[in-house]
Amino acid sequence: MPSIISSLHAMLLAAASLACVMAASAAAQGAPLSAGAAQPLLVLEQHRATVVERILTDWADEFATLPPERRITRQALAEALWQLRSDRLLAASLAGSVPALEAMLAASRDDHAAISKTNAKALGNAAQDLTFTPLNPCRILDTRVVGGALLPGAQRTFDGYSSNFSTQGGTAFNCGIPSGVAALAMNVYAVNPTNTGYIKVWAANAPELSVSTVNYQLGLVAIATGAIVPVDSANSNRFIAKSTAQSDFVADVVGYFKTPLGVDGALELYVSSGRALRIAPNAKSPNMIGGNAANSATFVAYGATIGGGGAAGTSVIIGGFPVACGTACANIVDGNFSTVGGGLANQAGYGAFGPLEYNVATVAGGFRNIATGGASTIGGGEINSATGNDATIAGGRSNTASNYQATVGGGMSNTASGVQGTIGGGYGGEASGGFSTIPGGTSNVASGDYSFAAGRRAKTQSGGPTPVPHAGTFVWADSNDVDFTTVAANEFAVRSTGGARIVTAVDGGGAPSAGVYVSAGGGAWASLSDRAAKEDFMPVDTADMLARVARMPLFSWRYRAEGSGARHLGPTAQDFRASFGLGDSDKSIVTVDADGVALAAIQGLNAKVEEQRRELAELHERLVAAESLRAELASVKAALVELLRSRRVVAAK
Repeated sequence: MPSIISSLHAMLLAAASLACVMAASAAAQGAPLSAGAAQPLLVLEQHRATVVERILTDWADEFATLPPERRITRQALAEALWQLRSDRLLAASLAGSVPALEAMLAASRDDHAAISKTNAKALGNAAQDLTFTPLNPCRILDTRVVGGALLPGAQRTFDGYSSNFSTQGGTAFNCGIPSGVAALAMNVYAVNPTNTGYIKVWAANAPELSVSTVNYQLGLVAIATGAIVPVDSANSNRFIAKSTAQSDFVADVVGYFKTPLGVDGALELYVSSGRALRIAPNAKSPNMIGGNAANSATFVAYGATIGGGGAAGTSVIIGGFPVACGTACANIVDGNFSTVGGGLANQAGYGAFGPLEYNVATVAGGFRNIATGGASTIGGGEINSATGNDATIAGGRSNTASNYQATVGGGMSNTASGVQGTIGGGYGGEASGGFSTIPGGTSNVASGDYSFAAGRRAKTQSGGPTPVPHAGTFVWADSNDVDFTTVAANEFAVRSTGGARIVTAVDGGGAPSAGVYVSAGGGAWASLSDRAAKEDFMPVDTADMLARVARMPLFSWRYRAEGSGARHLGPTAQDFRASFGLGDSDKSIVTVDADGVALAAIQGLNAKVEEQRRELAELHERLVAAESLRAELASVKAALVELLRSRRVVAAK
């Protein structure tokens, strides 16, 4: 590498004097460098990387030690050298000091500034640029068709913007030309001129030109291809034509020049159908409006975005039928930092609620959706309204989220009007209680705070014409089309006319192996008691059970928390467990255990009664035998008495 650099540097040194002299002379005279002077520069360009590396080797370390205001890192110096034009790089390679190299870099910066200033307005004027949009050639006027030829010295005014150019002899549509352009690119024809002459064409709001647009000769058709004609942008792009002799005038537009800045200072992009994008600058954050030209950001200071969509007018054809959009089919943003992603007739912003510093409402798309709450969001669907701050509607139709952090997931005609009220979907739900929830279903009402309603016509409120909301209630209603209401706050209410089941265990095949149920129309719980679901059977000493029941304390009592003050009868859980050791807690009594103890005691009592019955039967038999013996003894006694009497009689004789 060193040898290559040395050889190249030597060659450059040999040519340096001639190159610099010729470059200086050319620059002084405003002329390009001559071929001879450019030859060393060609060599330099072929070895630019080598030259840059040599300069970095010589000077990078010194630049790194300069005072902070002059210091340049090796990387920054390399980038600056790579951007130098050839003659500047040649001079930099010959610089003998840091100040000389600094001067060369400064001169390069001045070169770039001058080029930037010269090319700043490639189109347009000193005030603003123009952009050119080409069009398929389209006829906008023909005096042979309408109006007759231009008369000598007479001015005629024509429109360069119209929905139908047939009124001036052109095509029967708008040719894709927007209103408000600065100039039209036209092919201008002079047809059948009666003498040699010319036609001038200029903007209707400007003085007459001093030069011609198209020159013509007698008996020939003259054409000026791609003539640039300024127009009156404020009045239908109007322009004036004037001919020195009688001649028909024909104009075909092949494009137009328009400022990308609209009337409000916005950068605008146009397509053949009209404005497609507008970016409006401001001091805080630009507004970006895409889609149909009718889309707008009204009453907005900054940060508004419309991604696309929208349509002109107040109705659109959907599915072959006209559908009303309300006041307009355009998308509108009227809140700071608010967004409409697309769709039709959507609005994001503060609406009638007045401006907020950071409204940040969002409508992703859909049809006729309105998000006016601060930081509110609508994902899509149609005719949805999110008016609460931080409210959200994911989609669906005709849903409303009108309070702080209210949420509707979807469905139709649902209203979440309670603070942080939530509706998952369904139809006709109303979550008006604070922190209330409706997961779905039909015509459910969660009007109490912290309430839950699901199913069909479940309502967390009292019945009657003036319902009273019940807070903290849980209501689930089956498919019957009648209201199912609560009767008190903090109630758990279920309408299940097909019965109810609670399964607490299943076997290996998924069949219930433990649980309870209430049959349709039933009024008591039934416990699963299948022999196949039980094991570890043990015999029961029913007499012992009876004795334990006899010893167990029984009381009449009432629950402390039971508001009605109703009295109950039975043992405490502690006494029951101490007496029988059943259940898994000494704080509760399982009803199946209480029933089992009662049945065992009944069996024990029955056994005791049967034993006593047997004893009584035996006693009775004994009494019968004794009575029989007594009768026999009486008979013997009577016989003896009779015998004794008979003997006394005989003795007496």
